[in-house]
Amino acid sequence: MTARIIAVLLTVTVVVLVALEVPLAVTFKQQRTTEATTALERDALAIGDYVEGSLERGDTVTIGTTVAAYQDQSGARAVIVDQAGLVVADSDPTTGVGTAIGRSFATRPEMISALAGETAIVTRRSDTLQETLLVVAAPIRAGGSVIGAVRVSRPRHELDEEVLRYWLALAAIGLVTVAVAVGLGLGVGRWATRALVDLQGVANELEKGDLDSRASVETGPPEVRDLAVRFNAMADRLSSLVRSSQDFAADASHQLRTPLTAVRLRLDNLAATQEDDPSIDAVLADIGRLERTIDALLAFTRIDREPIRQERLGAGASLRERAAAWAPAAEDGSIEIVVEDREAAGATILFDRNHLEQVLDNLIANALVAAPAGSQLELRGAREGEFVALHVTDHGPGLAAEDLERAFDRHWGLRPDGTGLGLAIVRRLCANNRATARLQATPGGGLDAVIVIPAAPATGGESGSA
Repeated sequence: MTARIIAVLLTVTVVVLVALEVPLAVTFKQQRTTEATTALERDALAIGDYVEGSLERGDTVTIGTTVAAYQDQSGARAVIVDQAGLVVADSDPTTGVGTAIGRSFATRPEMISALAGETAIVTRRSDTLQETLLVVAAPIRAGGSVIGAVRVSRPRHELDEEVLRYWLALAAIGLVTVAVAVGLGLGVGRWATRALVDLQGVANELEKGDLDSRASVETGPPEVRDLAVRFNAMADRLSSLVRSSQDFAADASHQLRTPLTAVRLRLDNLAATQEDDPSIDAVLADIGRLERTIDALLAFTRIDREPIRQERLGAGASLRERAAAWAPAAEDGSIEIVVEDREAAGATILFDRNHLEQVLDNLIANALVAAPAGSQLELRGAREGEFVALHVTDHGPGLAAEDLERAFDRHWGLRPDGTGLGLAIVRRLCANNRATARLQATPGGGLDAVIVIPAAPATGGESGSA
């Protein structure tokens, strides 16, 4: 947002500067050109009036003294020609072209106009002087007839340099204005977005499960502060609802555990006094299933209760550790757990350590139930572009294609002794850690449970184990 605010202010500032300074620069150039030509025209007319009598008498000395004094005073060159266009006096003769007196200026455009009785104002390039001149030529009249002309000129570069200095001053003002606009935009942007950034951080904390995180309502513009107040109110409401449902589930699970334990004890005592009774064994099996369901419900309610604490974990080390933890259970079922982590060597992931243990434990427990005796259970890590995939593969009966996605639904399951919550817990834990979970068929029969996790930048090897 800060960049957009700066861009808007900068665009408005540049448009305003262009709209103001470009006409100002053009107007200044035109104004100074007009002032310079007006001054030259006034001087030409004044010189013509002054030398009129001397030109009629042929007094070239007086005329020469007059134009020389004019150049000393104004810095402009003055040339007087007679009716035929021949130079009578020149205040600044051009070097290298011979004597100035007697040279013909009759073919020059401004002199043609002046000898015809019209004042001429031109800007032209002088090949002799190698510079651009601002020239004014005016007729000299006596008794109503033109008896000669006066031509005054000055180099154009003096005027151009003055205009350039003015333009540079305008450009400097523009740059300062742009810098001020950028600084103002940066300050306003940071002031306006600081509260939004804080709000974004609080939203991330809430997403991770920190239900106590709240946004500051003391910073930012009034609209953002009002948004923070409403956001906090929403967070309070959501926190209350989530905790209420979690507390209800936890309390209900806890209250159910006590009578179930008492029933189990009575049935155990009854079974001890009776010979093998299938009905008692069936009830005990159902009670065991209820206890496992209660444990799963308690685990489910704890998922969103505790904040997520992600850390860098080694993908291969995590698989090896869980394989070692489940090895005794696998041996009891005559199943071999094989870890293949060469494809994920050195790969690290960002995941809550406790959550990753729960995910892998649920997947391995399901796989051990499905895997036939004498088979292998494969734990494999592999890189998939910017992700790391952890595979738990069994070679059991697998699932039908239409059941691969439904298996993650709560209370869906094909095992009569299952709770229907294990894979739902897996998906929820993965989502909380920005990972995904999927099931796919294993070639040759079986099921491949895959957890896809964004890879963390490597820092010289595996940085931890699950």
